[in-house]
Amino acid sequence: EQWLPAPSDGVREVHPLRLAAGLSRWRPRRAAVAPAVSDVASQQASVAAAERVWQAWQWLKTLRHRWLQSLGPLLMSSAMLLALRNGVMPRVHGLMAHWMSYILREPPKTKRSYRQSFLFAAERPLVFFTLLSFVTHAVSLFASPFLSHDVATTVVRYSDMTRDLSGKIGLGLFSYGVVNQKIARSSRGLAKKSDILGAETSRQESQVLAVGQTARVLVVLCTTLACLPIFHVDIGTLLSFCGAGGLAISLVSKGVVVNLIGSLTLYLTQPFTLGDWIQTVDGELDGWVQSMGPYHTVLMRWDRRPVYIPNSRFVSTQIINASRMTNRRILMDIPVRIADLHKVDAILYDMTELITNHKALSTEMHRIVRLRKI
Repeated sequence: EQWLPAPSDGVREVHPLRLAAGLSRWRPRRAAVAPAVSDVASQQASVAAAERVWQAWQWLKTLRHRWLQSLGPLLMSSAMLLALRNGVMPRVHGLMAHWMSYILREPPKTKRSYRQSFLFAAERPLVFFTLLSFVTHAVSLFASPFLSHDVATTVVRYSDMTRDLSGKIGLGLFSYGVVNQKIARSSRGLAKKSDILGAETSRQESQVLAVGQTARVLVVLCTTLACLPIFHVDIGTLLSFCGAGGLAISLVSKGVVVNLIGSLTLYLTQPFTLGDWIQTVDGELDGWVQSMGPYHTVLMRWDRRPVYIPNSRFVSTQIINASRMTNRRILMDIPVRIADLHKVDAILYDMTELITNHKALSTEMHRIVRLRKI
């Protein structure tokens, strides 16, 4: 009915020729429908192939991005690691010393060795950071393309965290080494037996020790606080927890806390320092300070037997620091026979002249010669 129009009189009659013509028109339409199904299937296959090509192209772009992102740092870290292992830092130190002498037009007054320079303090942290950077970049470069997308993303994220952590730890190690180098340059070292270096040297050593210990604590604390955000730790919550935990620990271990407070008092007041000859008023302690720790101080006696003293004892004990005396006193009792009593005036005169005109004696201190008793 769609193909053949109805007659004008309303009677539905179909002529055979018209029917043949209708069938002839119907067959091509029916024949044209069959290839349409195959075209849809081919189009779906083409779309699937195009999607596979697009995914391969995206994978190649990701691989290229990872190669460009990791290959350069990998080559740089490997080159730096080889240079550090082949002794480039001592050569740099020598070149810097040569350039400084050339710029100043005069040789340096005190030539420092490589182990006394800041470059020596930076060598081990650089090796540590460069080695971890090389390993993490190598993992990101060679292992990630063969893993799934989620696993590769996790590997890259942890590699970045490791590099960030190693960089902060390396910077902390370098700062700690610089502090140790500065202390070694400014310190007189441990005094030996009968080595009295004077009050000014002892005060200078105590200042160096106090500043050095404070700088070490600050470096360790700052490095720890800088590394905590990498592990997603809230610093404010941690500090509040440490405050409550410290109060509980102080109530449980009272003796340890008292000794730690005594150690802090010693570092702040510095009544003595390493190498000082100290005594107590009662004479129970007499020797040289060998080490000062957070809990106790080691005192080497004259018979070479060490004494370990809790730091809390120094808070309530009077200490005599013999290393800080400005002058050494000479006190002598000279006995005279009663038969020579008439010669005492001449003896007193001669001894007064001796100590008055002697160049090795201080003119600012008392010089007295007198007859004490008979």
